[in-house]
Amino acid sequence: MGEVEHEMAVARPPGEVLPYLLEPDLVRRWQKRLVEYEFTTPGAPAVGSECRGSILVAGRRIGWRARVIEWDEGGYALRSLGNGPAFELSWRLRAEDAGSRVRYRQWSPAFDGMTGHYVRQLVDRVARRDLERLRRLIDGVEEARPGP
Repeated sequence: MGEVEHEMAVARPPGEVLPYLLEPDLVRRWQKRLVEYEFTTPGAPAVGSECRGSILVAGRRIGWRARVIEWDEGGYALRSLGNGPAFELSWRLRAEDAGSRVRYRQWSPAFDGMTGHYVRQLVDRVARRDLERLRRLIDGVEEARPGP
């Protein structure tokens, strides 16, 4: 099945990077197409917590819901709940030198088949741009854009 996967190094330890991958206000600062994102389950995120959001694709707003399926100090993973596009998304962090190695992976059945190749290429290109924006934000190279 198709997936998009990237790794990058950042200049902060995993404990300082995780909030940029999790907290809605920080995530919206570097994900250009993310319009809304929030955890809908009360309390701190954990396995079973649910979240929702929406993204802009070709000028259309697409909503989604997901559940945390993995959670630990090294990252987390989400699986869609059937409202909107089907996907799994994971973030893994590990200490490396004076900073962290960040691994991003997204899987979707939309990445398979004849047209899936083009969808995967588009998602890959957007992910690379967003991840570069994230790296710059974490490393303090430049300010990320304000929310949408």
